[in-house]
Amino acid sequence: MRTKALIWICLMTIVVSTVGTTYACCQSPIASFMAPSSQCVDCVVSFSAGASYDPDGTTLSYSWSFGDGAYGITGGNTPNPTCKYSSSGTKTVTLTVTDNDNPDCCGGQGGCSDKSSSTSRTVTIVEVSKIQYLDPDTGYADIMGTLYVCIGTIVTFKAIPNPSGVSWPGAVWDGTCGASGSGEIAYVKFRTLSSSTTDYKTVTATCGNTVTVNVIVYDYQGKLDPNDNFDGRSQSCYGLEEIVDLGWDITPCGLTPIEIGGLTWYLLDGVGYLDADPWYGTGVYDAGESAGGVTLVLVVMSGPSAGAGFFNPYDRTVIAPSGTRMTRVNNKVWHIQGCASAGFALYYWLDPTSVSFKYLKFGEGSCPSTNVSGFYLKCEPWLGSYTPPTNTYPNGTQQAGHTQLPPAAIQGGI
Repeated sequence: MRTKALIWICLMTIVVSTVGTTYACCQSPIASFMAPSSQCVDCVVSFSAGASYDPDGTTLSYSWSFGDGAYGITGGNTPNPTCKYSSSGTKTVTLTVTDNDNPDCCGGQGGCSDKSSSTSRTVTIVEVSKIQYLDPDTGYADIMGTLYVCIGTIVTFKAIPNPSGVSWPGAVWDGTCGASGSGEIAYVKFRTLSSSTTDYKTVTATCGNTVTVNVIVYDYQGKLDPNDNFDGRSQSCYGLEEIVDLGWDITPCGLTPIEIGGLTWYLLDGVGYLDADPWYGTGVYDAGESAGGVTLVLVVMSGPSAGAGFFNPYDRTVIAPSGTRMTRVNNKVWHIQGCASAGFALYYWLDPTSVSFKYLKFGEGSCPSTNVSGFYLKCEPWLGSYTPPTNTYPNGTQQAGHTQLPPAAIQGGI
């Protein structure tokens, strides 16, 4: 009885040992690898299957499938291969690992053979689709054709990938304007003025392919031209009621306000009145009837340099006459028989002589307004023929400084 029991125990031991050994030596290997989520077209993509293993502890062999467009493959049967891709898109990469189990590894029990397992991952291959710039008013905007940038402006550029909406390594930035570095965003300060309308400064973004932006770097200034722009006059001061034509000057020559994003004059502070032509950079400033300071600005309306000019003011001073002088003119003053009249001929000067009061209107009582020419007024009598007295002015042209009416309507002259 005891002998049978021992035999039974031994048989149980052999079975348990055999079952345990079969489980340990016949498992499938585990396939696992690492890869970047994205990479640029024509750039090296590296893979690592170092995390793959076989529970049996046997040696693994590796087989890779890299998907369409793969070329330049190295180490295709190793744990750490590399390749490149000639086109953008999502690529499916598959790794298959195989062990080398020995059929007799289970003590001659059989049932073990080489086993394989596979795993797949996707890699997005990216190229640069386009470059955008950060518009101060509207956010990122596509660049349509040539980009016009005012000198000294810092522009934020953004490389947009293809396919869109993917996480990607960014682009390598370069170009003749000084762009450098890598990533999705580049900040570029434009320091060099274009010498002509075809002297392009470039910004490039490369991710396999290269996208180039052509930039014209310009400068501009406002032009303030008084209507009465006599020799020796002040350009920083205006007389009361002076009229000043406003314009622009853009370098390089040949550019227009519309091309660079539009120019508009603004009266930020002070006296006078402004009639501006938006976007075209022209207008008329009327100094008005009050003395004081005035600040005008010429501002870029849109584009990467939108707002340029607000901190480049044109400060001017409007001044009132500070004195008068009269000089007699040795010409006859005509009087008409049958009419009461008063007349004189003289030069009437307004100080200071550095500004114009040409459009300043002044008079005595109800006398017609008198215009000042330059910084002085030349007063002359009427010229022309006479018609018998009526209740109207005589024929001819009324000249400033002289009044002649029938007795019932006598007015004072200046």
